Parts: sequence; C-alpha cells; structure tokens
Amino acid sequence: MAICRCQKDCHQGARVIYRRGQSMRVMVYAGRDPLAGKKKWVSRQVRGTGRADLKEAKQIEAQLLAEVAAGRHQDTQGVKVAELVDRWLEWRQAVKPMSPGTAANYRRCIDLKITPALGDVAVSRLDTATLDRFYTELRLRGSKCQHCYRRMRNGQPAMRPGEVFHLAFTGKERVHQTDCVQGIPMTASAIRDVHAVLSGALQQAVVWGEPGIRAGRYGSPRGSPPAITRQDSGGLAGFGA
Repeated sequence: MAICRCQKDCHQGARVIYRRGQSMRVMVYAGRDPLAGKKKWVSRQVRGTGRADLKEAKQIEAQLLAEVAAGRHQDTQGVKVAELVDRWLEWRQAVKPMSPGTAANYRRCIDLKITPALGDVAVSRLDTATLDRFYTELRLRGSKCQHCYRRMRNGQPAMRPGEVFHLAFTGKERVHQTDCVQGIPMTASAIRDVHAVLSGALQQAVVWGEPGIRAGRYGSPRGSPPAITRQDSGGLAGFGA
C-alpha cells in the first residue's frame, strides 16, 4: 500500500513510497523526456517495512528530491541520435515543406551515414571530438561508387578493385576500379547534406529542451565540426563505411 501518492498529473519532484513485499520502494518523478515524451522516475529500494525503514525511506526520498532539483538525473534515459534525427526529419517536413528529392536525400543521409555511425550514441554524450571523427571518416571513406550503391540497394555487397561486373542498363562487362568495401572519399556537397541533417537536429534539440546540450555555433564540416557545449563527453568505437 502506498504511503505517499503523487498527483495524477505528475510534476517534477512528485514522489511516492510504496510497500513491495518485505521492502519499500522510493520513487521520485524526474520530469518527461523532452523528445520521447516518456515519464522519468528515479527509484531506490529500502529493505524492511518497519518504522525505522520508513524513516530511512523518507531520508532517501529527500535526497532524491534534492538530486532531481539539481538536475543530476536529467540523462537517465537520454535520447539517442537515431531517434533525434528521425524525429527532426518528421518535424522538418511538417513545419516547412521540402521537395521529395530533398526529403529522400536527407533520409538516405540518416539511414546510410548517421544512424550506422552515431545512432546508438546518446545526444547528451555526442561531443565535438566525436563529430570531428565522424566527418573525417566521411571525407576519407564515407562513400561508394554508383554501381556499388545500386548493388547494395538490391541486397548485393560492395565491390573491391579488379572485380568484374555488368552494367545495370546495358549489361556490358566492366572491371571495378575502386575499393568500395573500405569506402571512397565523400564529396564536399554530400558531406554538407549530412551536416545539414545533424546540425538541424541538434539545434532543434536545444529548442525541445534536450538535457545536456546548450545552444552553440554550428560550423562547416570542412573545417571544424559543429561547435557544441557539453556537460558530458563520450566516444565512439568506430564508424561504418
């Protein structure tokens, strides 16, 4: 049975202590995830259900309330980059219509470049060093030839130099020249398209109130990557070609 119940419409700092078998559970409401819209709770368990245990539970409750007020639990369920860019593209098409070609190009940037490399990174932990590495990888080996992209859309693997293939429309035999398994340099215009998606999504995340990111200046990927101010920093193990 609950010892303290929060209101139906929870507000930040709402709390509840309830009995769970031979222990008590202390839960403090930490707000809603600004992008996913899900409620976030911070919880602790106290062994026992006696008066002394209830006193301990209330002490823990006070501690958690102070931590929530200080913003220490904002990132407990951080939104991932994949979720952010998907929601940004949906929002962008709704507020300012774009051509089908532009929408399809942004979708390809997300599916082929951003999500494989950065999709599992929490937005709150995406720092400038990680973005710099991402753009460097794109410049060095972020693309493939048109023949390999066409093969990949049909479920076939990319090709290495020296492989023999047939042109899609004429059927003529050709010898592949580039190493598209490792990847070839991406054009500056293609990198700018990827950057347009990432910088647009990160800027909108500031407006949406995503924790851990504050308004900053987003530079060109040719020089330095978007300059963003972080409370936390994180890394990335590797990138997909």
